[in-house]
Amino acid sequence: TYVTEEDIAAIAACGYNSVRIPINSRVVLDDDGGFREDGFALIERCVQWCREHGVYVVLDLHGAPGGQTGANIDDSLGWPDLFTDRRNEELTIALWVELARRYRDDPTIALYDLLNEPVPGDQGAQYTEPLVRLYKELIAAIREVDTRHLITLEGTNWSNDWSMFDGLWDDQLVLQFHKYWNPPDVASIQHYLDERERLDVPIWLGESGENGLGWFEATFGMCDELGIGWNFWQWKKLGTEISPVSIRVPRDWERIRAAARGEEDMPREDATRICEEYLASTP
Repeated sequence: TYVTEEDIAAIAACGYNSVRIPINSRVVLDDDGGFREDGFALIERCVQWCREHGVYVVLDLHGAPGGQTGANIDDSLGWPDLFTDRRNEELTIALWVELARRYRDDPTIALYDLLNEPVPGDQGAQYTEPLVRLYKELIAAIREVDTRHLITLEGTNWSNDWSMFDGLWDDQLVLQFHKYWNPPDVASIQHYLDERERLDVPIWLGESGENGLGWFEATFGMCDELGIGWNFWQWKKLGTEISPVSIRVPRDWERIRAAARGEEDMPREDATRICEEYLASTP
């Protein structure tokens, strides 16, 4: 219930025309690699809300089996094990085939976002070739069941290094970049504009946020002028003035943060109380 139909209705009322649903593979795959219908039901529930409120959906594999980054954003255990264990790649392919099978005839789905922010910058050289190979496998597998939906690909280095794209591997691709903490000017995205021209391909700002209201106005206004679609990340955050919805900070939340850093030994009952207050404070 972190996101409800009321959230989707509010997103539509704000004038947004799409919702990017981040999917963690653990929600839809069990420990043996089988599909979890309760997990797919959560996705479909949100997709149905989007249908009803007239917004498109981007299906975003935010946490692939094994993790594609080695960082906490996909529950990795310190290494991008998606690329070190062939079974993880096979599970990822099977998952996308299943998503494509379920949504191949659904016009509410705008994009298949195959991997969120694959491979951090310091590991890009090591894993670029495996990523390219996996992308091509994923595209081929998806096209066996769905020849119509757009597919969006992200580069290495948190999606922003596009040097791997030596050409277009499908005739219905969108290239995606993310933008945080750099100047809101054309120079900062000139490389993507150049690639759009070179490859004759649509480009999309799939994530941006966190900076500040003036930065948002400049960045998103620039994208509008340049014909680049954009996605605000994210809709709901804790104790902030720079996301559309803010969660009230619970009492003693700093103790939770200290415990997470290993600076405090917190009794379970205290942690439970604080987390329950967090949930109760979530709009």
